[in-house]
Amino acid sequence: MAQLPSCVSSRSSSSSPLPSADRAVLEQGALLGITGITAHRAISADGPLDRLTVLVHGAAGGVGAVATQLARRAGATVIGTTRRPEQLVQVRAMGAHHALLDGPDLAHAVRRIAPEGVDRIAEVDLSAHIEVDAEVIAVGVESPIVV
Repeated sequence: MAQLPSCVSSRSSSSSPLPSADRAVLEQGALLGITGITAHRAISADGPLDRLTVLVHGAAGGVGAVATQLARRAGATVIGTTRRPEQLVQVRAMGAHHALLDGPDLAHAVRRIAPEGVDRIAEVDLSAHIEVDAEVIAVGVESPIVV
């Protein structure tokens, strides 16, 4: 049976709880749509997430919020980023273990949390984060960045 996140988020500032996967109906799963498919692919394309560290850029947005929830549910340590300080609480509420503000010290902040680097990166703005991603990705991980 497919796993669903415990909440689903859209571009609005609120999220809606979903029932457990054993009580979900097809219509509720359909709510995930393209956002859910994109989030799932971004974090799961390389296989299982259990015990990995996943960096989710834009974790307060639609795809980022769902990617954060799915990664957390799959057993990953999740580092979520946002550009707005007021969204840090929302990023944590979506399931991120760590919520960081996107800015000039982001790579350093990620490396403090994950000194060996992150195993996967869910990217929403590669041109803005390519240097950060290159600094924080774990060496030897295959295909870790999914845009």
